[in-house]
Amino acid sequence: MDATPINVTTAAKPIAFASVPEKPVSAERAHVAKDAKAVFQSFKTTIRLYVQMTGAELGLFSGTSDEIRGNITATPAFGSTETRYVNVDLPEKTNFAGENGGLGRMVAELTKTTIFVPPNFSGVLYEEGNMTTGNRFFTNFSVDWNTAPPEWADGRWWYSTQTVSNDANYIGHLWWQVTQN
Repeated sequence: MDATPINVTTAAKPIAFASVPEKPVSAERAHVAKDAKAVFQSFKTTIRLYVQMTGAELGLFSGTSDEIRGNITATPAFGSTETRYVNVDLPEKTNFAGENGGLGRMVAELTKTTIFVPPNFSGVLYEEGNMTTGNRFFTNFSVDWNTAPPEWADGRWWYSTQTVSNDANYIGHLWWQVTQN
C-alpha cells in the first residue's frame, strides 16, 4: 500500500455516496477487557478497513482493476491525530469474503494508544473515478465517543458495513476494537 496522501479537493467529483451504515454489530469473538487499576486509564484502539467486494469499474477508461482509495483517521482528546492512507488496486468484480473471517481484504490498519478516553476515529473507502465517472464512496463511517454507546469500547470486535448507495456492488467494513490497558 502506498502512503501517498490523496488531495480530495482536486479529485473527480463523486457520483455515488456510501449508503446509510448498518447498525454496528459485535463479532463476539474477542474477550472482554479486565478493569485496569492504574491511576490513568489507557486505551488501545485498533481500527481496520476491509474491502469485501469490488464492482465493475465505470467510464471511458475502465479496465480490469479498481483503484481503491481512502483513509483511517484517529483523533485523541490529548495528542496528535494519526492517519493511514489507502491506495491499492484490486481486481474488479471480486468477492473477498473468503478472507479474514468473512470481512474481506484488509487494506489499512491503525493502532492508537490514548489516556482517559479512546480516540474518535473515522474510515473512508472509495473507488477512484476519473473525469467522466467521479469517485464512488462505499465506506464512510465515524465513531465519536461523545455520542457512541460505551459498549463499543468493551474489548469486543465491532464493525460497520456499507455499500455504494446506487448499486451495492462495492462492500466495505470499518472494524475496531478498544481494550483497556
